[in-house]
Amino acid sequence: MAKRHPALIPLAREHHDALLLAVRLQQGRRALLRLWSHDPLTQAKLVATFYRSHLLRHFRAEEEILFPAIERHTPVQRTLLTKLLDDHRWFHHAVEEIEGADADGLASLLPEFGKRLEAHIRVEDRTLFLEFERDASEQVLQDVQSHMEAFYARPPEARS
Repeated sequence: MAKRHPALIPLAREHHDALLLAVRLQQGRRALLRLWSHDPLTQAKLVATFYRSHLLRHFRAEEEILFPAIERHTPVQRTLLTKLLDDHRWFHHAVEEIEGADADGLASLLPEFGKRLEAHIRVEDRTLFLEFERDASEQVLQDVQSHMEAFYARPPEARS
């Protein structure tokens, strides 16, 4: 796999952590228990915590910095960005649903969340990021990098 432009490295690193969660949710009771639980209520708490402490910030960085730069400076399909934004909204509502569900309801909600999260990340990694790196000028990439560095340098409470 090609090396990511530094502008995208913070997002790519966060994708790695999110993929670990996504895979475990899809594996269900087959997931390794290291730093994990097979209890659906515990998994639901882990999903909600991960969403609030990682995904919200990640989505904000994409929506405020990356997506506008892509839309302004590359020929990316608007439908792709719309789909990714729709996914962000879906995750928000899914977390609310997960938090209110009982163990029986979580049996389908958690694997679905994992499946959708993995698919979302794969589209960003394999399509969006590649097209952006290919089509954006070096100046645009450097501008995004500067904005990402400033965003991630702020304390977490200032980012959300």
